[in-house]
Amino acid sequence: MTHLPVSRGLQPLAESRPSRSPQTAWRRGIAAINGPEFLVIVVVCLLGLLLTLSFMFRHPDVGELIQQYNLF
Repeated sequence: MTHLPVSRGLQPLAESRPSRSPQTAWRRGIAAINGPEFLVIVVVCLLGLLLTLSFMFRHPDVGELIQQYNLF
């Protein structure tokens, strides 16, 4: 049976995360805003906001009804 010789050399250090400059962060942010997914999220949020406001203005007494029938 043969044995491999033991090496005592230092192992290279793992590469640390590359430093991100503020310019790169801005570019990534602008790229995320310009992406199609961001537009879809904004549209869905605006629709939800409009539906909520519409419901609140059409039925202003709902809060009192909920409070009246609250069991706790």
